Amino acid sequence: MCLGFQCPASAMLRHDAAELVCRHMPCFETCCLSSCESFSCPEGYAKKIRAQDFSCAAGYCSTTDLLTCCNVDLWYPNVLVPLLIFAFTGLTCVWAQGQRCQKERLSRRRKFSVLYFTVLFAWDVCDQTASWWFWQYTGDVGASFVVQGLAMMSAMLGTVVILLAFFAGLFMTTSQLLDQHGPEICYSMAAGCADVIMLVCVFIFEMEGLDEGSWIKVLNLIATLIDFILKVLQAAGALFGATREEESHEDSLLAPE
Repeated sequence: MCLGFQCPASAMLRHDAAELVCRHMPCFETCCLSSCESFSCPEGYAKKIRAQDFSCAAGYCSTTDLLTCCNVDLWYPNVLVPLLIFAFTGLTCVWAQGQRCQKERLSRRRKFSVLYFTVLFAWDVCDQTASWWFWQYTGDVGASFVVQGLAMMSAMLGTVVILLAFFAGLFMTTSQLLDQHGPEICYSMAAGCADVIMLVCVFIFEMEGLDEGSWIKVLNLIATLIDFILKVLQAAGALFGATREEESHEDSLLAPE
């Protein structure tokens, strides 16, 4: 029986040791699981407190046990820098639109539209932060080049879209922002494409079996799904608004004087 077997310091007895019988030596593989004490955390991660109490999923420690044995170091530059950059752009945009509403005499409807675009932009900032974290995580766990490439492509496309929207919000007039639906449609479609690429990436990543439900993957997946739904609704709303305005303009031209 494995119940009385003494595992070495870097391992722990299996939870079902009372039901296991060691039939050949060595008994380590039958009776023990490698603990996180033997796992070496890469840069950007810190070993969990009491790591010896956590066991690796497959009986031996590998990159799939990264977040089982290690905590993300939130002060590590690769984690902190994307957060600070996107937080700066988000806060700057919120401040700029607040100044726009104070200086210009906008109707309630136009103020609501400015608030609507500002909230969507702030959400996109959060979504892109999760995308960059996920891309870095795919490299840390040794995902395939296809997964890493797709994750990076999605994150970069989303970042380019956000930067264009950021400068548009700073330098475009209120009339250009609210009365022209073309930029909003392009923004929604480009951001939606980035979401589709990320969803394909997460699917392939899941098929590779390199993950045990890490919070980084879950956070990125939830954010991407929500963002994709928002972008579809936003594009549909902008397209419907443009069509309705065009029909109203044609009706006014055809109306008898």
